[in-house]
Amino acid sequence: MRGPPLPAALAKRLGGVANGRWVLGAVMVAATHCFEKSLMMTVIQDNINPIEKLERSSLIVASTIHGAPAEALVCDAQRERVATYSAMLFDAEPEPEPQPEPEPSGP
Repeated sequence: MRGPPLPAALAKRLGGVANGRWVLGAVMVAATHCFEKSLMMTVIQDNINPIEKLERSSLIVASTIHGAPAEALVCDAQRERVATYSAMLFDAEPEPEPQPEPEPSGP
């Protein structure tokens, strides 16, 4: 999709292409979820709600794309329910940056 010419200030920041046209793009992310058993066997034999597993996977992907914790992506009305089944996404403390090992000193 072609748009109008780029505003001069923006074109200057992008390398001086003031007379060029800009292009708008979109990125789509698709994901699938696999269960070891059929959907019905997952529900009946394992007593697992597949919606909760799909919801957890979606939150992991969304928090990675948006760079935000899963907590921030869930509305207040649903937070307690989602946290019940995806506690590992809500209770996680930010991990400290790994520190480089000091070089051993000579003998």
